[in-house]
Amino acid sequence: MTIQPAADTDLELISSLIRKEFPYTEATLDKLRQRLAGKKLFLFKQVEGGQLIGFIEVEALNMARARINGLVVREGFRGKGNAHALLQFAMDFIKQQGFKEITLLVRQSNEAAKKLYGEHGFAFLRPHAVKLVDEPVEEWYLSLFTEPPCGVC
Repeated sequence: MTIQPAADTDLELISSLIRKEFPYTEATLDKLRQRLAGKKLFLFKQVEGGQLIGFIEVEALNMARARINGLVVREGFRGKGNAHALLQFAMDFIKQQGFKEITLLVRQSNEAAKKLYGEHGFAFLRPHAVKLVDEPVEEWYLSLFTEPPCGVC
């Protein structure tokens, strides 16, 4: 299993996975390509046996904060640690890029995702103001400071 930047040839499958897992986003192949061209979006794929089995999308929000916009592992590859590997890869990448914080949104009812994020140190921050498909959404947060920021010293 390897994790690497997604190639243009992967985008059609990834955009179809986004539409399936996050139908409220109205993701299209063209919109995904436009977002990637903006240089604020990073898209990584997970490959096993030459087959794309999952992806994670990271977006730079500002100089200090990045957001994980989506993490998907295809059916048939779930429950095998693939989501953990994708999330850890993204967290390491975000930290290497110099970001200090990570946020993400998760549906309130998605207990499996909340368990995954909690196991990696994320914590509930607050309810998100906007519902997705009439479902409450939570904002989760992780600080990448290994020591308190200078203002706390």
